[in-house]
Amino acid sequence: MFFPCVDSDDPLKVLDEKGDFRRTEEIDISSGHLKAWYIDLCRRYRLPQSGNKTALRERLVKFSEAGKEKWKSSLLTPARISHKGVRSGSIVKRRKVTQLVHRMGPGASLSMSMPQGVPFPVKRSKDMRSQMKVDKLLPWAEKFMVQIAEEENRELELSHTHLQKQGASSINNHSPPPIDPFKNTAFAHHVASMVVEKLAARQNSSGDASPLPSTSCDTPCPSVDFDTTMLGLTAESAEAFSSDVDRPDSPTIMFEPTQTFVLPSPPLRTTSASPDRIQCSLSFANGETFVVRESDVPPTQPFCYNTDLPNLIRSWDDHGEDWDPPSNHPINVNGRPIPIIYWRDLYRFNRETGGEWKRLKDTWNNWRYFMEEYNASDTPEDFWTKFSKSGVRMSFSRIKTILLEERKLANKKMFEEAQRWYGNKFTNHFSYRRDQTVVPMTDIPSIVKLYKQKKGLGRSEDD
Repeated sequence: MFFPCVDSDDPLKVLDEKGDFRRTEEIDISSGHLKAWYIDLCRRYRLPQSGNKTALRERLVKFSEAGKEKWKSSLLTPARISHKGVRSGSIVKRRKVTQLVHRMGPGASLSMSMPQGVPFPVKRSKDMRSQMKVDKLLPWAEKFMVQIAEEENRELELSHTHLQKQGASSINNHSPPPIDPFKNTAFAHHVASMVVEKLAARQNSSGDASPLPSTSCDTPCPSVDFDTTMLGLTAESAEAFSSDVDRPDSPTIMFEPTQTFVLPSPPLRTTSASPDRIQCSLSFANGETFVVRESDVPPTQPFCYNTDLPNLIRSWDDHGEDWDPPSNHPINVNGRPIPIIYWRDLYRFNRETGGEWKRLKDTWNNWRYFMEEYNASDTPEDFWTKFSKSGVRMSFSRIKTILLEERKLANKKMFEEAQRWYGNKFTNHFSYRRDQTVVPMTDIPSIVKLYKQKKGLGRSEDD
């Protein structure tokens, strides 16, 4: 197949004076080449480079057979898409004129149909005022603002002339002593008459003929220190007075309160420190009970028990024969070393230590698995005989891996036992609800833990 020579950096140099290509070359584009070779050839002649090897070869064949005009349009055009020139502005689609614009008139319809919303350009308005008028504006505005402020103060004073000014007690939000409404004679006599009427009605119903006190006394009733709201009456209650008795707050009665009613403000909530909660109660081998509070628990620190197994055995439990903690025991509460077996009680659900138990949980469980296996052996020699290889004791990491595999196999056997025991009802006993849907349990350790609880096989220490 023949193709134009385009080795020159300047595409125009490949043409002669007549506009024809100076040289052409024959290239074998048989299917024996690699795909990368076809891609390079398409890139040389500015052809698309997508597709598999067959598509690339067919594209080159069509380009070779298209002739010189196709070659010129492909090789001599700077861009594949011809430039459309400089855009004069953004293209704005003509907006549809609504019925509201029609009702507003032809001017509104014209302005709405224009891209910029105005039918013709508008020049900036020019200030035609003289400099003298402009200079007088600022003094006039200041004088006008002073008049407005004086008028507002005058209206404020007039609107509060019938109220007594607040004293220091009300400003500081302290409740003043309450007003005794019985200092008003009319109010006191009216309340007394209502009490007498209620007593008379109760006396008639009970049949008692004892005389009732008279309310025609001219002397004012003494001040009574009780809450008048118990009677359903206050000095401001309109229902307490008939048409011939004036209200105590009426201008016709000589009743001038000496204090204003101010509702007592609720006490402010103080952010006091929460009480120090009890974290746990530990029972030691000597019979002593040790109460530990949340704030007594120290933070954890990097431990070296994984590489110091004898120290782990001596510091695990004070009930064991091996209990002999070193002087630098890491966890001490009030000067007393706490056995490692109790660390779970110290840090679990402790709000003062933050997420200490979350970081310590897996490590502590691995220590527990080790100590359970160690204590289950008849003698320490039997334990180390099991976990030794060629007479050399295994490391804690290797022992941990073996113990976890044994626990995994034991859980699997217990899981199969639970399946055989419950049969078709297994899902009914080992499932939970989530979003009103019953979901069967799939975690084998969780199923084994629940199965042990159902069968009473002992409480697991796993969380």
